[in-house]
Amino acid sequence: MTYPKEKIRNVAIVGSAGSGKTSIIEAILLNSKITNRLGRVEDGNTVSDFNPDEIARGSSIYTSLISFDNAGTKINLLDTPGYSDFVCDAVSALATADSAIFVFDAFASVDAAFEYLWENCDKPKAIFINKLDKEDTDFAKTLSHLKDFNALVIPVSVPNDTGANLSKVGSVITETSEDMKNHREKFIEAVASSDDSLIEKYLDGKEITNIELMSSFKNGIASKKIIPILCGSATKNIGCDGLAGFINEFLPSAGVLPDTDKPAMLVFKSVIEPHTGNLSFLKIYSGKIVQGTDYKNVTRRTTERLGTLCTLLGKKRTEITEAAA
Repeated sequence: MTYPKEKIRNVAIVGSAGSGKTSIIEAILLNSKITNRLGRVEDGNTVSDFNPDEIARGSSIYTSLISFDNAGTKINLLDTPGYSDFVCDAVSALATADSAIFVFDAFASVDAAFEYLWENCDKPKAIFINKLDKEDTDFAKTLSHLKDFNALVIPVSVPNDTGANLSKVGSVITETSEDMKNHREKFIEAVASSDDSLIEKYLDGKEITNIELMSSFKNGIASKKIIPILCGSATKNIGCDGLAGFINEFLPSAGVLPDTDKPAMLVFKSVIEPHTGNLSFLKIYSGKIVQGTDYKNVTRRTTERLGTLCTLLGKKRTEITEAAA
């Protein structure tokens, strides 16, 4: 199936080592009914950490590609390593993706690895505060810490509690309960402040419709004036059930270039696999590519024939004959 650009989301999942990036992808896949169980890093059965070395280490070493359909939109997630030894893979993923979700351990603080990745990401961002099920975590304290790091962050989901009492998160976007009132008011203020057409209505006390609010929220993310914060626990699958929908609805689609039939693609990662040879990861920017066709390699100034094409879900490959931007 070929997807138009506006129906493609290319998202890098990044963060410090041990923050739970792979676990969040497991929760997204389970909630999207792509898998039927929640894989665990410690059990070595996750979709994205399939390399034997990754299973033995219990952490990501390489960037892996997770592609799946969500309500007619193709979501491509790039699960990246968090350790500084493998930071090149994460930086490459950030350069390729159209947006990024930074996974943040609620029990940690902004460290050098997180800050380095943040500085190397000039793309729309969101943050997922993870591990709120751990004892002695404090959502308000973590939120304050992130606000000190970047004033543009604004929570769009809020936990009912932390530690063993964490059982659900509420949506600031959809819920209007009294418990959510304070967070929602701050959310509306942040969105209005990002949009000149709304700020006047807000300051004049005029009603802002939900359509106006959601449109400005989406534009605010795309223009990097808003950094939404989501939260929960990936290993308990709390706060993760709406993540794919959030990516689909609010994160920007694949970058739009001038319409052209001329194929242009970027190899952002290449690996050598036993028995199969070179495996290259491509991002297509324009046109259509077809298996078995010759294309010009502008770096090497030569022509190369495109071999087998496939989409990836971790180590699972689905062969296709063509792909388009």
